[in-house]
Amino acid sequence: METGTDLRWLGVWIRLRRLERDWSQEGLCRGLCAVSTLSKIEQGKVPSPNPDLIRLLCKRLDGGWEADESALKALQGRIEPMYEAFLDADFSRFWGLHSGLIADWGKYIHSPFLLDALVLGYESAEDTPRLSPAELALLREMEPVMNHRQRTVYKISAGRASELLAGDPSSRDYLGAGIECCQAGAYTRAVELLQSAFQMGAAEGRVRIMLLARLFSGNCYSSLADYPQMAAHYAAAEKIARAVGDTETVDTIRYNTAATALELGRPEEAYAYFHAACGEGKPAEALPILALHKLALACEALGKREEALSALKRAGRAAAVFPSREFSLAICGLVRYRLEHADYLHDPAYGEMLTRVFARMERELPAGFAGLHVPFLLRWYTENRMYKDACQLLLRFPHYRGETPV
Repeated sequence: METGTDLRWLGVWIRLRRLERDWSQEGLCRGLCAVSTLSKIEQGKVPSPNPDLIRLLCKRLDGGWEADESALKALQGRIEPMYEAFLDADFSRFWGLHSGLIADWGKYIHSPFLLDALVLGYESAEDTPRLSPAELALLREMEPVMNHRQRTVYKISAGRASELLAGDPSSRDYLGAGIECCQAGAYTRAVELLQSAFQMGAAEGRVRIMLLARLFSGNCYSSLADYPQMAAHYAAAEKIARAVGDTETVDTIRYNTAATALELGRPEEAYAYFHAACGEGKPAEALPILALHKLALACEALGKREEALSALKRAGRAAAVFPSREFSLAICGLVRYRLEHADYLHDPAYGEMLTRVFARMERELPAGFAGLHVPFLLRWYTENRMYKDACQLLLRFPHYRGETPV
């Protein structure tokens, strides 16, 4: 076990339970011991604490400390595979084990695996910390005493992977930092980090790190409007995904490739994918709204007006995966307005709708969503002689090449 002594983590547990009740040290130890003694116990600085005192402190906190070796061995049986899954970037396996950790949370938090539980339980499937305020506060304070793998999991989960590069970074550290840079729009730096992650992942035999490094490199080049480099990285990622049987990633790659083709003025390629993926024979309820939206955009660019309107009609019954249903339909509404109003470029209602939806995209969604709509906003600005606004838009999206949207 990489958990330290029972005494050390028992003191941490006593502190956590005290903080959860919003008790002061004086309040907890009143009539039992001096505040200085309790403080040293909480910090693991008492070599041999009085067993009776520990028993009374635990009783006052209404909890028990797990010390049975067989019980601890069973708990460790989940902790070790969770670390392995996280460090391998095997998210499917990690989340499968994560549900068991949460189900047995009380057992872990009352054992020498307390810090491991806080670190591994930090993340949730909803991308928000699931820990209580007291648990979060304790976790932050325990950072200096974390071992290497605890620090790696915690900092990546907390969106601080770049801090791991100052030490002796692993492939997982490079991958986490690269993904963070990609999501922050620092694409050139992201590609450098992801290349290191790929090379180290290959040396370590971590196939999923290799896969994600190639996938996110492709995402970076997509955002940089570099179609050939994007296609090369996606092709490599798809080979790896097929080798490990990851059909979901294969689908993601094909979707991203088609979406990028649409953004870069290659509607024929986008249409070929989205027409097949969203064929009329497939029930709208089984499709994401924004896949139908992209089919409508490709049809609009190719002059297939009726097929575009049909796709938008089906979008009204489709599933909202991301973003919200209301926002997804508002994005679709822009295409419908253009199809139904021939003079939309001189219609103030269209301009207000476009600028409002675009501003919301910039605030709430990844850069690719807004990037797909840059041509339409640029055309609105130039058609209405709003040249200052057009220049400011191009400064925010320097990689836009200037293709005519329709």
